[in-house]
Amino acid sequence: DPNDSQMPVIKSEAGERWIFGGNGLGKDTLMCMETIWHALGNYPDYYPISCRLKQPNAGRYCTTNFNDGIKGIVVPELKKWAPPGSFQFKEDDRLILWRNGSTTQLKSFDQDIQSFAGQNLSYCHVSEHMSEAQYSESKARLRVDRTRFLGCLTPKLGLSWEYVSIYE
Repeated sequence: DPNDSQMPVIKSEAGERWIFGGNGLGKDTLMCMETIWHALGNYPDYYPISCRLKQPNAGRYCTTNFNDGIKGIVVPELKKWAPPGSFQFKEDDRLILWRNGSTTQLKSFDQDIQSFAGQNLSYCHVSEHMSEAQYSESKARLRVDRTRFLGCLTPKLGLSWEYVSIYE
C-alpha cells in the first residue's frame, strides 16, 4: 500500500502533480507504480476514476541519466512491481513495450532537447531536476483526451526553476 506521502498525490485529480521530498520517501516507486497503472490499466480502487487513462497509450518517464536512472532504478523498479511478462525493455530504443500495446519512452536529462519532441503522450513522469526546456517540451506532448503529469524530486539544488515556477 502507498505510504502517507504518496496517497495524497495518487488521489489528487490535478492534471499536474509534484512530490518534493528526501531520499527514501518512495518517489521512484510511486512513479513506477503509476507508469504500470497507466500502461496496463490495472488501477487500484483508490485511484480516481476520472484520472484513469485509456489503453493502449503512450507515456514518458524522464530521469537523470541512462545508466544510473533508467537501467539502475527505473527498469528494476518496473520489474519489481509489474506483473511478470507484462513488458519488454528495448534498451537501444529506450522504450518499454507493454503486452497490451502501450509504450513508455525512457528519457534522460543528458539527451538534447530535440529528443523530447515527438509523439502525443497520455502521461509524463519526471524524476529529479530536468531543464525547464525539457519540462516544457514534455508538457507540450500531453495532447490526448485525458493526461497525467507527475514530477518527483529531492530539492538538492536550492531555489531551482521548479521551486519558482511550480511550488510557489
